[in-house]
Amino acid sequence: MPRSPASFRDPAGHVHLLDGKIYRSVLPAGVSQYHAARDSGFLTSAAQSGNMVEGREVDAGVLSAEAPNAVHVIEHPRLPFISYPYCWSFDGLQAAALLTLDLHIQALQFGLTLSDASAYNIQFIGPKPIFIDFLSPIPYEEGQVWLGYRQFCEQFLNPLLLTAKTGVPFNAWYRGAPEGIPAAELSALLPTRTKFHPLIALHVVVQGRMQRSVTARSTAKARNVRLSRTAFLNNLESMRRLVAGLRAPRAQQSPWENYE
Repeated sequence: MPRSPASFRDPAGHVHLLDGKIYRSVLPAGVSQYHAARDSGFLTSAAQSGNMVEGREVDAGVLSAEAPNAVHVIEHPRLPFISYPYCWSFDGLQAAALLTLDLHIQALQFGLTLSDASAYNIQFIGPKPIFIDFLSPIPYEEGQVWLGYRQFCEQFLNPLLLTAKTGVPFNAWYRGAPEGIPAAELSALLPTRTKFHPLIALHVVVQGRMQRSVTARSTAKARNVRLSRTAFLNNLESMRRLVAGLRAPRAQQSPWENYE
């Protein structure tokens, strides 16, 4: 499998498995953003802290057959095990969500932002989450909004809220909807008292109403929204507090507990 079928979406580069090694091609569309993240020191800092997978540039000729247009080729260590968000426990998804937010907050200090907020950017080495998308960091532009906000809500926040506030495990729903749980669907299930929480009202109830009433005009207005750097950071930090405060309901006793 020279090229991973899971990396087909990103125009900036692709992941390749060749001779038992993991490589990432950096294509012309992703060169400038990769240079910005590399030259800022963010990639090195995040890797040294253990929050991001390590990567080193190698001769681009190693992928001459699979990625002839690659400007750079990065070799990553091969992870021992690949898992997916719908397989994780509540605590695992919560840890992955917090890592995504912490890494984004760290990226802002280097003048960067994350281009997405996919749960599939996270893997685990033992119990520790690690970010694996080397091309997600891009230059931050003053006034821009959180590009991955809706994705973060649907793939992290909403599944966690579903379990924490209703007691329904998110796994089966997530497995049937790999892109996550839309706010409009979650809002219909949450207990009424839960919807009065200010952050849940903002991130779920209001967003759900917007999704149900979206129009071309409202979409155009949303594209013109500007957000200060301070407001951007406050948004990330308030989301972190919300996610960190969620707790899974106590597991129900099983008749199999005393089977032995």
